[in-house]
Amino acid sequence: MKEFKNALLWLLAGVLVIIIDGFSLFSMRLNLTVLLVFYMGMKLKPYRALFWATVIGVVLDSVSMRLTGPNVMTKALIVFACWVLNSGAFKLTAVFNSVICYLLTAADLALVYLLISVFDTKPVEFADASVNVVFQSFVNGALAYAILSYKDNKTRESWIGNTLTGL
Repeated sequence: MKEFKNALLWLLAGVLVIIIDGFSLFSMRLNLTVLLVFYMGMKLKPYRALFWATVIGVVLDSVSMRLTGPNVMTKALIVFACWVLNSGAFKLTAVFNSVICYLLTAADLALVYLLISVFDTKPVEFADASVNVVFQSFVNGALAYAILSYKDNKTRESWIGNTLTGL
């Protein structure tokens, strides 16, 4: 039953993020699906994160009514990058995770743009796309910092509280 609840929760989160992505901020669309996939890649087991990233990529490719595959591939690459970074070689702080999310968002958007431009018609001009990439990457990086630093602050406060009560 717990597995079903978790699956339903991730499905609901994916649908909500895709709906929110339809809205715009400062006349530019958001791309919170990369943030959700990044968070899943950092917090879930790799095979579960890969499954949900594939589901999100298939839905995004189906909704775009263009080429099927670019979003699936880039979301899977994000999960793979998170798995490599979580393998223990790096000290992952909230700031480092924010920078990684910024870079992965930019890479995701650039790769999707490149693949659609090569295998289909060019969606928009490169200058317009680059402004959108920088904006979406900045928003995702800032939100990643806010989400991941909240957890760090919570554990830091409990660590400080436990240390002070022991004195």
